[in-house]
Amino acid sequence: MEERKWENLELDCLANAFGRVGMESLLLDVPFVCKSWYKASLDPSCWKRLVFPRNIESDWMTTGVLLLDRFMEEYKIGNCSVDAFVKFIVGRSHGNCTCLLLPSGCTQEVIKYIADECPALISLSLPLDILRSTIIPTLIGKWEHLEDLSLGSSRNFVDIITQISLCCKKFSALRLLSARIGEAEASAIVTNLPNIKYLVLRGGQINFKNLVIIVEGCKSLVYLDVSDCIGFDPDDEKVLELASHIKTFKCEGSMLEEDYYEDYNDYEDFTEFLKLKAWKNTRNIVFACNPISGEYIAIPVADKEKNRIEMEERKWENLELDCLANVFGRVGMESLLLDVPFVCKSWYKASLDPSCWKRLVFPRNIESDWMTTGVLLLDRFMEEYKIGNCSVDAFVKFIVGRSHGNCTRLLLPSGCTEEVVKYIADE
Repeated sequence: MEERKWENLELDCLANAFGRVGMESLLLDVPFVCKSWYKASLDPSCWKRLVFPRNIESDWMTTGVLLLDRFMEEYKIGNCSVDAFVKFIVGRSHGNCTCLLLPSGCTQEVIKYIADECPALISLSLPLDILRSTIIPTLIGKWEHLEDLSLGSSRNFVDIITQISLCCKKFSALRLLSARIGEAEASAIVTNLPNIKYLVLRGGQINFKNLVIIVEGCKSLVYLDVSDCIGFDPDDEKVLELASHIKTFKCEGSMLEEDYYEDYNDYEDFTEFLKLKAWKNTRNIVFACNPISGEYIAIPVADKEKNRIEMEERKWENLELDCLANVFGRVGMESLLLDVPFVCKSWYKASLDPSCWKRLVFPRNIESDWMTTGVLLLDRFMEEYKIGNCSVDAFVKFIVGRSHGNCTRLLLPSGCTEEVVKYIADE
């Protein structure tokens, strides 16, 4: 591995690889390695899939360095708004962006810009705050290639899907989380999206009557997720019979409305669980999923006093292991696991040092599902290490185990079971 000359690869090959590493690495790490990597990072094909962290701007709740902070520090920018940053990133795709997940904090101006600059969009995810704008339905017509849409709110929902039915002939997938699906919304789905194949209404409010409207009206459904919803009994034979023809039907965790309020009693049991002595020294425990949408928070590691040409002359493989370990502890989980170890022997050895694994920030989603575009962390891990199958639980345990009890900050991904949390309490 030490003999590889990564900087000598053809630009198109490099661009193909860099299009998969994630926005933060592509913007703040890759360009500073050498000239050829910098040139390749500017290729529009690297920027076709733009998955912004949910939050890119620091506030009083922030722990760690967020993407916008790193960007301003790395590029010596005194101030940069969320709007300006999003426009800068979207502009790098030169109209080639096909997948876009927007962060919170964008204004109406940004969504107008995207409508003009991203005509090739296939997948789009809009956060709650941008959906407050009534302009969204008027822009749908500019994305005629749109196939799947994720909405952080049901605001303007009926108007949006009405425009989709008129303008997006290939549309097949809709995700609407934590929304109230009344008779008007259910009927609108059937009227405007009768041929929809994939529908996620997880965590919302929908009763059995409105579930019937959707299932009977959308005959082409192959995937329906109404898990963790309030309004129907998932064990009711009528529900199971109703959805028996749907290839994948998820309703786990859903409950009748009266059962929902009784379930608050479980909170006391959970608070007792948190009193485990194993966590007595922990100051910050994050049980929610990582709000960084597939990206990693990382501390800047580039030497600000050196330019890109000087970077090419550095002999990183000759640094002492403790020095390397100090640096690698800041590059982000995916790079540390799947990039760093394959550069040379010394980097591999340094990447095994427990001090590299003190800060474990998992992506929100690490496992692919039907809504996934691109290669997620668990897919890359299984492919790189030639593993046929690996569960979320097994992967999280493997990563936590690398810290050998030294982990001080942990953001867990979605999909973990109680067994993992118990393991973390002990480890």
